[in-house]
This record gives sequence, structure tokens and C-alpha cells, in this order.
Amino acid sequence: MRDLPIPDAVEALLASRLREELKPVEKAAAFRSLMQGQGWTAKRLASELAMSEGQVSRTLSLLELPAVVRERVDRGELPATTAQEIARLVDPREQVRLATAAVEQGFTREDVVKQVGARPKKPRGRKSSTSRIFKYDGYRWEASRASGVDPAEMLASARKVVAELAREVEGQSDAQAA
Repeated sequence: MRDLPIPDAVEALLASRLREELKPVEKAAAFRSLMQGQGWTAKRLASELAMSEGQVSRTLSLLELPAVVRERVDRGELPATTAQEIARLVDPREQVRLATAAVEQGFTREDVVKQVGARPKKPRGRKSSTSRIFKYDGYRWEASRASGVDPAEMLASARKVVAELAREVEGQSDAQAA
């Protein structure tokens, strides 16, 4: 899906969502790719895919897991719903340990929920770091991403936006001069 233009990617994701062909982590990566490519929030993506925002957020949480855990999910050794609970843990080493125990000892999702409840975890709900708002010269600028706003990545994205705006302004100037 990475090589598809965004409209084709949306169509492919919608089609595969109906057929449920994507592995859980692939689906999460497709969600993130669409959100970044289209500038969508989790809420907008949920609306486009006719699913709850919570489902989108839980799916995206799989991308926060260490690679070894994501691989177990995609191989079918660890159910995605169980891995989503494990993703609530703060420490990646704890995530790996609990995922390993879940697979080796046959923990259910409910068993994992109990285990997660006894350990330090990430807060549920909206993270304060998922968006940044700037106000300058009467304009309000907002950058948001479900997986969190990284200042360096946000700056790179903002440079692309500025370049696009500059081309637009130059095009208007050329049209007025003609």
C-alpha cells in the first residue's frame, strides 16, 4: 500500500477492511499512512471507515509495541486485542515480557488486562501530545497526529506546507501579472 497514491490507498484499505485481509499491524500502518497522507485525525479516519474512534486508536496502538511483539501479532501467536492491552504498558521490556508470557502460558485478554492493571501504564484517553496549536497574526495553526506530535517531524511537515503555500502564492502572482 505504501506505493499507492492516497485515493487508491483509501480505496484499497476500504476494500481490504471489508475482506479483513490485512494483518493487524499492517492495518495499523495503513491507518497511520492514511492519516499522515491525508492530514486526518483518528476521528476522521474512523468516520471514513465507518468504525469507532476507539477502534482506530486501539489499532494504532499496535505500532507503539516493540517489533518482536508486533511480529507475534502478525504471525497470529498473540491476538491483536491482547496486544492492544499490552501496548498500555510504559516499559517496552515489560511489553515484551508480558507478550511472551501471554503466548507461552496461554493468557486470555482478560488475564492480560489484570496483569497490565498491576503495572505502570500509559494513561487512557487523549494524550496531550497528540496535537499542537499555534496562533500568529490572527491565524490558528493546528498540527495533530494520533500517534503523537514529534517536533522534528512536525517541522519537516510544516516545511512542506510552507513550500506548497509558496507555490500557490507564486501561481497567483503569475496569474495577476499576465
